[in-house]
Amino acid sequence: VAERSLVNPLDISWLQYDVLLQLDREHEMLPSELSLVMGISRTKLSKALKSLKVMGYVRQTPSKSDGRELRTSITESGRRLLE
Repeated sequence: VAERSLVNPLDISWLQYDVLLQLDREHEMLPSELSLVMGISRTKLSKALKSLKVMGYVRQTPSKSDGRELRTSITESGRRLLE
């Protein structure tokens, strides 16, 4: 636990940090895919994504095939945070 706190100098939760790591690996995912891979509820993920979006660390764009789906990806700011 002490080791993790050294890695996270900014005021984001560990869930948000883990979301950014996953998006950095996969480049783009649907929230449903992300919640399944991470083993968390869609509600919990939705709250984390909303905050990350406000902070400018993720972006969500409607899917071309189904406008109801939001393709979620990490921004350059999000990548810099992980460095």
